[in-house]
Amino acid sequence: PISILQALSTGVEYKDQELVIEETGRKINQSISPLRDDTGRTIGALMILKEYKERSFGKRNGSLAAKYVLEDIIGESESILLAKKWARIAAGSPSTVLLTGESGTGKELFAQAIHNGSARRDRPFIAINCAALPETLIESELFGYEEGSFTGSKKGGQAGKFELANGGTIFLDEIGDIPLYTQVKLLRVIQEKKISRIGSSGEISVDIRIIAATHKDLKEEVHMGNFRKDLYYRLNVITINIASLRERMDDLPLLTRHFVGKLSRKLGRKNISVSDEFLDKLKTYNWPGNIREL
Repeated sequence: PISILQALSTGVEYKDQELVIEETGRKINQSISPLRDDTGRTIGALMILKEYKERSFGKRNGSLAAKYVLEDIIGESESILLAKKWARIAAGSPSTVLLTGESGTGKELFAQAIHNGSARRDRPFIAINCAALPETLIESELFGYEEGSFTGSKKGGQAGKFELANGGTIFLDEIGDIPLYTQVKLLRVIQEKKISRIGSSGEISVDIRIIAATHKDLKEEVHMGNFRKDLYYRLNVITINIASLRERMDDLPLLTRHFVGKLSRKLGRKNISVSDEFLDKLKTYNWPGNIREL
């Protein structure tokens, strides 16, 4: 293909070019990256072809594309197979899902996979990390605001994440960190399927599926008065616990070889093997950061 020749001659990287296979009419995404040796000399090119899935609605609304499916989640341990089983059940249900587990276990991968396995797969998938937002901004991020509702507000106002996710899925990561006063509004959204922008007296109907995630024990948070009991019961419909890496050490060799292979292809390196001795050393570590750290 001419684009490979261009990558070899110019060293330019091509990402997500859309191609159509004439015989079948199927669309694929083509990405090409030059391969370089240690001196920076171009020695080849890597072409990656992936099936193209139309997500124009999500792109128009600036949403995060949910690119992972359950088959992308690696592991053969009993705990991960059970989590995937419940994720398949959740994908076929309209119910709210609560993902629990330590940081770095892959809760967002599960959220994306559930969305992509659901009837909402062609609609927006919006992810928001509740712990990363200041308390003063979280309400406007979730529900939006009208023009002039506060100092610094944009002309014309701004839609919140719930509006952008209308028809699709909103993923609320680290929901245990949402302030109590925002929890009241969130409860109303779940119950009434309506939102109200800051500074507005009107309401907007939304059709959304909520997937929430937390590394905290929400039952304990309820007991301590940090989380509303009624909201907890609204979220705790289908609960899926994602095991920590130290609880699924049988998957460590599989995960390690997957990541080494992935990085090898990215860096243009060949025949990189992982010894049993090295894997044994990895198993002696506690992995507090879980899959993300690995």
